[in-house]
Amino acid sequence: MMRCHSGLGDSMPRTCNHPTAGFTLVELMIVVAIIGILASIAVPNFNNAVLKARRSEAKVCLDGIHTAEEAYNAAFDAYIDASSNPGSALGKEQRNWNPAISGWEQLGYSPAGAVRCNYMVALYGGGTWFRATANCDVDDDNQIAIIRRYSSEYSGDSWVDVHPDWY
Repeated sequence: MMRCHSGLGDSMPRTCNHPTAGFTLVELMIVVAIIGILASIAVPNFNNAVLKARRSEAKVCLDGIHTAEEAYNAAFDAYIDASSNPGSALGKEQRNWNPAISGWEQLGYSPAGAVRCNYMVALYGGGTWFRATANCDVDDDNQIAIIRRYSSEYSGDSWVDVHPDWY
């Protein structure tokens, strides 16, 4: 309990000698500076994580294309060429898949939703192996990331990330 001292008589005001509650301006400025430093570290890391997540779409779709090609080959003893889909300009915006583009309906592959990359399948070795390719530019910097998935006959199910640091 705090005790206040009164002056002589009732004419003197009461004075209390206790510190006031709160922070000083210097303390508040230090806290703001620390928050600023932490934010300057966290925001770029968060942006990189978002770009990597957007780019991971390519590997998921290429796995699906690879599975569809291998299933088609098992059924018909041939692979399918498929033109660039969706085929429109690359960017970070999602675009709708077009199953009517050459090769995709016959192959029977369609992603679960809209995509950010363009996908295509090319045949090589007289049609004995294929390469599925995803071209992406999810950060709109005009540097196109190229991710490839090869058929089993070519290289034992290998991946090639042509530009691993491009998004």
